[in-house]
Amino acid sequence: MNRITNNELYNLDYTLAKIICKYLKAFKKLKRKTHPVDITRKEWEQELNFMIKTFEKIIRNFEKDAENNIKIEEGLFLFAGRFLELWD
Repeated sequence: MNRITNNELYNLDYTLAKIICKYLKAFKKLKRKTHPVDITRKEWEQELNFMIKTFEKIIRNFEKDAENNIKIEEGLFLFAGRFLELWD
């Protein structure tokens, strides 16, 4: 079993962002048959791209300015709102 390091816990936002980003990218590459019923397939792809970019910004430790914080918050809100849609 893998041991969780203190560094992973001290930077849990970074640790989780890496994991989530990796899996969102794999999910996006998957030959999916479904998408949320309230949007089109194209809109779903755009939303997935936005979520991926959000986690990439967190991983890169983007500048902590207001504009980037707003975009990150929007992406995290979208991720939370679509969390139960991440299946096929």
